[in-house]
Amino acid sequence: MKRFLIHDIYKKPVVIRKSLLCANSVCVSIPRVRGYLINARQFTSNERRDDGSNVSYCMNLVRKHDFENYLTTLLLPKDSRNSVFAIRAFNLETIKIKDIISQPGTGEMRIKFWASAIESIYKNEPPQHPIAMELMKAKDKNHLSKMWFNRLVKERKRRLDDSPYRNLEELEAYCENTVSSILYLILESLGIRCSHSDHAASHIGKAYGIVILLRAVPFHAKKGKVYLPSDILIKARSIKKDVSRKAVAGFLCSVICQKYLRDLQFVDFDVFHPNLQERAPLLPVQLLIQRLRGVY
Repeated sequence: MKRFLIHDIYKKPVVIRKSLLCANSVCVSIPRVRGYLINARQFTSNERRDDGSNVSYCMNLVRKHDFENYLTTLLLPKDSRNSVFAIRAFNLETIKIKDIISQPGTGEMRIKFWASAIESIYKNEPPQHPIAMELMKAKDKNHLSKMWFNRLVKERKRRLDDSPYRNLEELEAYCENTVSSILYLILESLGIRCSHSDHAASHIGKAYGIVILLRAVPFHAKKGKVYLPSDILIKARSIKKDVSRKAVAGFLCSVICQKYLRDLQFVDFDVFHPNLQERAPLLPVQLLIQRLRGVY
């Protein structure tokens, strides 16, 4: 059986069997795999040298605070990566507001800054902030829809009160307005405006948002907080048809979602199990295989 050795971006040797790249009658070529690996390694190497640019700022922020989606972004087409890194960096800036503030008034001021920044960006007068400057470029290049940014900022502001979700519907609405909004923007960065892809993004965003909340239970518990709604249910939906192969690249976060749920089941649904907090060394390979197969 043919094998080849790679060093993934964790800098650990990983052996991939050729048979692993063939599943469900979908096969990918070894040269194509090597091409992705070479591009990814060059990209990560360049990224780690902080040259002070706005692009580096966004990439470093995502790599530090959202490493899994840093990996998914590396597997996007090269001409879309900078835009997606800016979008994900913007998302992180709004997420961390609630975690770092000591008073509600401070959080509102930070949210107002980003709400004002979005307005300024769409007037072609962005504030002198690395993320805002990169979002300006992404907006001009990809004609990003302002409503997705506004919807996300509005939802972040609404959740500053730190109250738990009353029910699953409220949690899903939050995930739709935040996580799904990011996926809509990523699709636009890929040049995709399609109702089928948007439908998939809506469901994947909700599922991924719920998984993020589940993964954060131990962190929240240490602070004496519980955000899970009492009637939470995890639903599996199959909505893969009519989604283009190009759009699938924007949905690689679903691989992270599926892996966590499988791991959660393996530990008998113990969200506090230490294995769930460990970084998965084979995640880059799993993402790469799904990217090459064009499925999610």
